[in-house]
Amino acid sequence: MRVRRWVSWCAILFLVGGAGRAQDRELAAIDKTAGVPESKAGAQATWMPDFRWGWPEANANFSEILLAQGTDAFALGYYLDERSISPKGFYGVIVPRFGGAMAGRNFLVETATRRIVGVLEGPGFAFPPKAKVSWSYRWAPDGASFAIEQAHLGNQGWERDGWRLVLLRENEIEKQIDLLKEPRKIPAWLERSQPPGEVRSFPPPPKAPLVLARSSHQENCWTVQREVAGGPLRMALGDKRVGTLPPVRALADDAAGKARELGSDEIPGLPLSFFSPDERWLFVNQIVHEDSATGELTRLGAIYRRKDAADGAMATWELATSIRSDELAWQKFCALENIAEESVGPPDAAGLRNRTMEFVAWSRDSGRLLVELRARNGTLIDKDGKEAFYRWFGYFNTQTLAFEVDRDLGLTNAELRPNWTTGDGSISDAHLPLRAADLDQTGTALPLTVSAEEDHQLKVAYTALMERTPAKDADSLRQEQRRWLKNRDTLARVHVAQRWTRFGESIVDEGLFLATRLRAEDLGARAIQAQPGPNTVLRDKSPGGKFGVLYTYAEKNLAHDGRVRGMKLLALPSQRVLQDLYDEDSDRSLAVLWAPDSQHFAYHFASRRVGEFTIYARKGDTFVALQSPDFHAYSPGVKKGEQQTHFNASDNAPKRWLGSRRLLIDFSMNYDVQAVKGIYTVESYYDIIVALDGKSGVIVEKATKK
Repeated sequence: MRVRRWVSWCAILFLVGGAGRAQDRELAAIDKTAGVPESKAGAQATWMPDFRWGWPEANANFSEILLAQGTDAFALGYYLDERSISPKGFYGVIVPRFGGAMAGRNFLVETATRRIVGVLEGPGFAFPPKAKVSWSYRWAPDGASFAIEQAHLGNQGWERDGWRLVLLRENEIEKQIDLLKEPRKIPAWLERSQPPGEVRSFPPPPKAPLVLARSSHQENCWTVQREVAGGPLRMALGDKRVGTLPPVRALADDAAGKARELGSDEIPGLPLSFFSPDERWLFVNQIVHEDSATGELTRLGAIYRRKDAADGAMATWELATSIRSDELAWQKFCALENIAEESVGPPDAAGLRNRTMEFVAWSRDSGRLLVELRARNGTLIDKDGKEAFYRWFGYFNTQTLAFEVDRDLGLTNAELRPNWTTGDGSISDAHLPLRAADLDQTGTALPLTVSAEEDHQLKVAYTALMERTPAKDADSLRQEQRRWLKNRDTLARVHVAQRWTRFGESIVDEGLFLATRLRAEDLGARAIQAQPGPNTVLRDKSPGGKFGVLYTYAEKNLAHDGRVRGMKLLALPSQRVLQDLYDEDSDRSLAVLWAPDSQHFAYHFASRRVGEFTIYARKGDTFVALQSPDFHAYSPGVKKGEQQTHFNASDNAPKRWLGSRRLLIDFSMNYDVQAVKGIYTVESYYDIIVALDGKSGVIVEKATKK
């Protein structure tokens, strides 16, 4: 079993900025190069405002599922790295404002259109300001490729960690090459002997007020804002300021690094904020202390709820509980685990407690907030000399305003419990990715990977749309689908960035699943819209090609399986209707099996519990039904003194023709019998060969019990 380690959150938030409307207007002012090829685009040499994420129209539906996570990583601060801009200003790399603890990748974008071209391989480029690391870019003169170098300052000077070549073609990433592993592929324009050095980028100064979070991707959304110099967290709806969030108090480091009791509006640094999907709840994660030796961060948690005014006035936000949320969570932890409260993150000389509460996810129904708790386990040191920590996951229930644990979350905590006396924070793949279950559910709400079912649904929707697309547009659709398949990993990586979880790599598969499912839904909706009439498909053609069966299905049944809504025998190629075979009482399974000479066919029809067949013989320009034999003799027997109580199921299903006048039937039947000792089920299975005798129609030639 693979084990994923907890990712250190060293220096996770130094500068966070969002893209407000003023920034969007500023960005729009330089959007004059949109759609211009690299060779013709105008150069950009100035810092752009924070990158406001926006999908191309073809991927707009994906934003719905990202919105359902209740976060917006791009609003929190992706910015365009000035040094990454291509020679003519058409491309650039966007980088998050803070450290790489979220496993977020960097993306190549079109600077003018803000279209995400693709995800860049390798670790992200964002590092804490004091980290001894660097990264740099080198573009080919024609703007068709560029190289990215990452390095760190070691004992022997600057050492190269990564060196990758990114090749572009038709406004897409065609290939990415690891030049450290494949040095023969270093292009002529890139200096092979170029030594790594201290070259890196820093975010542009954040604008005021900073937009820390958005409730949605809509124009008129809730935002959390704070001034660069600090102060209260302000709430705004669209352009209108609503008020401030009530502060909470905690022992925290002040601007001088001294621990003292402060209100959350006095605590330096910028918090992470997470709206619930229904925009009625807000979780605020604020740093109160940074360990100078390890860089480990300690956070408090506060949960707010929206209070709508009865008179239609602007809503306000209030604390959801009278006790601070993280304190409530630790109380629940101690009660459920029977642990003495004084052993959970005991205070140091300054009174600070090494215990933190961090965001994991909102449930889709906004009924639960999933958080992680981590605290020093007394003064325990494990055999490797590491400090021991408690680790625990819990839900905040927005209906009961209390913390709780369901069955599956309890299993995750049970796996962590044996490591409470160690510094080991591993968790198995069986519990990843962690999700917040809805109020009426427990455990995983979505599959972890793209299963055969999702790929099948994607294929069904794409095939249906191709069949209904005019020939002149078919090639365009094929190219669109190829581009989407190539871009699916990028969609997954955007999903990782949006989730704001320390388990970023574990939810790549979730992003692939969501992208695949939503793409299938999009193609399916387009296929339904393109259907000019009833949803029909011509199948079961006769061997000679002169006859076929036209099946009708429900409008949304693009797979053409399951229950049938119509069934007609047609003459081909005229498609003249010879006979209506549809039986609305037996529409769960309708099928035709042709004899080799095309002069007969077996028609199988089934309801929920009974399946039967009829053989049709050609007569002139049509087909007539032949009388089927009685199979009663092959029913399961009942012993003397016993009585049949309940009929379960029976079927006479044609399997294959044995020549043109003999047919193999699969017979089955079972029902319940009342006996002295109770009720039991009797069953009967036969292979039955029927033959056309030319007189009475169809006779039983042979029956073999199975």
